[in-house]
Amino acid sequence: MANQIPSSFLGLPVELIYRILDNLDNLTLVYSIRDVCIRLNMITDTYNRYQTLTKLSLWNNEIGALGAEHLAGALRNNTMLTELDLSYNQLGDLGAKHLADALRNNTTLTILGLSGIEMGALGAQYLGDALRNNKTLTTLQLSSNPIRDEGAQHLADGLQNNKTLTTLYLTFNKIGDKGAHHLADALRINTALTQLYLTKNEIEDLGAEHLAGALRNNTMKKRITAIIVVQIVLQLVYLSPSIATQPIFNDQDSSKRSFHSPYAESIRIDEVVTHLNELQRIATAANGTRAFNTPGFNHTVDYLTNYLSANTNFKITKSIFPIKYFALENNPIFLSSIDGKITNHTYSKNRFQAEFLEVAFSTSISFHHFVPITVIPNFGCSNTDWLVANPAPASRVALVKRGECAFTDKGILATNYNVTGLLLYNDGTSSDRRSPIFESLGQNNVLPALFLSFDLGERLSNAARNPSVNVSVLFNISIVDEKPIPVANICADTPTGDPTQTILIGSHTDSVSTGPGINDNGSGTAANLAFAVALARIFRTFNYAKYKYRIRFCWWGAEEVGVLGSNFHVANAQNSTVVGERIADYLAYLNFDMLGSPNFIFGIYDGRTIRNNNPPSAIPGSNKISALFRDWFIQHYLPWDFSDFDGRSDYSPFLAAGVAAGGLVSGLDGIKSQEQRDRYEKFLGPGLSGLAGVIHDPCYHKACDTIQNINLFCLENMVQAAAYTIETLARLPDLKGWLYPLNETQYLNV
Repeated sequence: MANQIPSSFLGLPVELIYRILDNLDNLTLVYSIRDVCIRLNMITDTYNRYQTLTKLSLWNNEIGALGAEHLAGALRNNTMLTELDLSYNQLGDLGAKHLADALRNNTTLTILGLSGIEMGALGAQYLGDALRNNKTLTTLQLSSNPIRDEGAQHLADGLQNNKTLTTLYLTFNKIGDKGAHHLADALRINTALTQLYLTKNEIEDLGAEHLAGALRNNTMKKRITAIIVVQIVLQLVYLSPSIATQPIFNDQDSSKRSFHSPYAESIRIDEVVTHLNELQRIATAANGTRAFNTPGFNHTVDYLTNYLSANTNFKITKSIFPIKYFALENNPIFLSSIDGKITNHTYSKNRFQAEFLEVAFSTSISFHHFVPITVIPNFGCSNTDWLVANPAPASRVALVKRGECAFTDKGILATNYNVTGLLLYNDGTSSDRRSPIFESLGQNNVLPALFLSFDLGERLSNAARNPSVNVSVLFNISIVDEKPIPVANICADTPTGDPTQTILIGSHTDSVSTGPGINDNGSGTAANLAFAVALARIFRTFNYAKYKYRIRFCWWGAEEVGVLGSNFHVANAQNSTVVGERIADYLAYLNFDMLGSPNFIFGIYDGRTIRNNNPPSAIPGSNKISALFRDWFIQHYLPWDFSDFDGRSDYSPFLAAGVAAGGLVSGLDGIKSQEQRDRYEKFLGPGLSGLAGVIHDPCYHKACDTIQNINLFCLENMVQAAAYTIETLARLPDLKGWLYPLNETQYLNV
């Protein structure tokens, strides 16, 4: 019998189908296209090229229970996905239920991240039930969920029958001794679990005793590496790499100090978040910014003033100071000449398309001829850098690389060495630091200045370092001549406490013009407001003694254009003779600028990095403040890092005036190293350790610095550490003697 042509194309290779279609009638063509689609679906269902998604991270979004239900439906039939991270979404107990139901059918998922999903004991019950029968899951991250003892019991019940889970993260879950008892009972039976993280719970001696008893009997006791007892040892011996080379202050009485802080415990993170939401609302209504000289900034000041008036009995002062108006009359021009080859460089409002940008508070200039440049070695942050520059920079244009010190410091030194103009350029240390950036030299600047891209700066620098090559530049900058702009600082003082011994807590209120600034520095602004209101509230209770020292909370304006608000305040204090308003009346300054970076570090300003052009009297106290913060993180089993006093925030004028300073920062545009990421994972688990090779705040100075940019886990711990340190300083019997010991300050002044 002759071979018959098949009535369907389902059995043919796809490549042959296309050659046949042109010769078919319409009806056959319709059926054939249908068959082709069926065939293609069969191919995509079986071809590995279309089945490569094995890891899915949806960390820190706004997914709720409905989204979890959709994902759970997909998980029931998916046979490729092995890792799913839904941490820091709003799944709740219902979302946990949907995922738990999916775990009963899924056969491939091995790692599930559910940290910070607002799940309680009920959600833990759903997951505990799923663990009884699940045979694939090896790692479960449930940190930062208030499951408490009841939730721990449900999980423990599931662990008794589970044969595959090897790692369970239960840090920051409000688990107490009863919960530890249930988990200990499960460990006696469970033969699979090798790592159980219980850091930062409420387990005391009795719970530790139960866990210790379980370790004696657990059949895997030689392999359990991260249970609470071992975690405590790891945390106590931990040293940051940044302190390995030089000892910071070691308080001999730190072992006697109580880390219990009624003041810190009275501060609720939801209050801080409420303020952040209000700042976001203000920015959204003001064209997406809270920069100075915008309605967003003015409404921020109004919100702070009104909230303080309604919720405290503090003395509130609004100080108005003038800022020079800065705006371009027209686009600047920048030309370079290398051995006579002239290049006209690109200016754009979009910094990623520009080769150069204006610098805030640059002066106007119109070069009539090309001016030779001098490359300033290192970063132009010391007199030595300028003295060794060759040729000498006087009457030339100085080319200075970003780094090591504030741009205002570079500008002051450039002025001192009589340059004709200043060219700053980016350092190229990451992909985000190659383009030029919008920066400020401060309103006292008297130089014409531009900011170049890394590529352009390096090209000019490399050429100028060759003595046989002639490198010169020409630029024109025209600035609008307008009246100064009024900007406000706000301060709120406790009605009690010695005004001649004041602890000052400060944060800046303004954002950059390109975004709402919810992390930078809505996080510090909101935290500072919560600090003030909480102190007023706890002072009204009968069993909380007032402080010996006055506490002053301040919110600075115009930090983003040169740390102007705090500079104005310090300058006034240095000239004041009014008791309580003099610079000598300030014992300590604490700065909180950026406390909720997404790829965070727990950064502590390091007193040892205070630049030597500051009065040495500030150094001993600053070191001791650094140590207070450090000890809090150690006691709470959290990682931490020291950050440099690099002059980029409002502590700078206080240090320059000889006032001891400290503070916290969660990271700006620096990059999280692999070492940091690994170290944070040891303490917090992978769900909270962040990403190596990524900057701490990817939305730094961008439009995406919104409420979604805040890491609440980071913010809450920063707030607690800050409040503890405020209270500890305020309870010291002789704060002045502690911060400024005569023997140490005399030695430093030799």
